[in-house]
Amino acid sequence: MENPKLYKGIEYVQLNELPEDQQRRIRELLNQELFIKILVDGHLHQDCILYKDYKYWFEGTFKAPIQEVKAEASPAAAEGVAPLNISIAKS
Repeated sequence: MENPKLYKGIEYVQLNELPEDQQRRIRELLNQELFIKILVDGHLHQDCILYKDYKYWFEGTFKAPIQEVKAEASPAAAEGVAPLNISIAKS
């Protein structure tokens, strides 16, 4: 996920600075009303989206599925024997 740019308190990302696959997917999937124009140093950037919208899209698109990990049973547990937790203090 890309880091946002900050201009006059507005966090945004510029599409042409994202990897090509992200640029394509965003243009295909996001509502065009989410695109904003930002005038920076006399240059009008028309391919920007708010960072919060980019982050929401990115996490929804690239979210890794949660996998359940099962703990393997110890040999003692398989035999029905409970392990003992004992500590011995030296005097």
